[in-house]
Amino acid sequence: MNKAFKNTRVGLSVCILLGISLFLGCPFQSTKSKLYGTWNLSLSVSNEEFQQLIKQPAQDGIEATFSLEGTQSYFKNGTYIKEGEMVLEFSYFGRAVPLRFYLNDTGEWRWNSDTEEIVATTTEGVLTPLDDQTTAFVENSPQMAADLKPAKGQVLTCRILTLSEARIELQENSSSFTYMLSKSI
Repeated sequence: MNKAFKNTRVGLSVCILLGISLFLGCPFQSTKSKLYGTWNLSLSVSNEEFQQLIKQPAQDGIEATFSLEGTQSYFKNGTYIKEGEMVLEFSYFGRAVPLRFYLNDTGEWRWNSDTEEIVATTTEGVLTPLDDQTTAFVENSPQMAADLKPAKGQVLTCRILTLSEARIELQENSSSFTYMLSKSI
């Protein structure tokens, strides 16, 4: 009886250790840990979406579009960096006037697991004109320059629609815009 009890106890211990090692060795990765790293960012906003964003009706013969191509990095220490080329293009009766900026936005981020949202707060944001036309436009339109600059303390909340190792589909809460991030290799 004593030998049977010892064998059962040894067998049970082996099963428990095997179970623990299998659980710890599983490739399970939390949602938050899947976000870490550098992602390629591509955002394009049509004229209709742009008008909704600025909450002003379109004027006859005038259209505006917006695009952003770059990278967004989420770090384990709760900081992020977003950088890339932002283009705001106005079209006046068919004549396109692109304004090109370099965007460098840094801040803090957190994952809200209850709502499955990323909440990012800008700590420093800079828009730098990339060409003479954009520089001249900004110099002649200080209000436009002030409106385009990422504000310190600005909070952007995005809901994750889909998430995999290679792609994230996000929807901004404030504008309802949807865009994709793809993992940078």
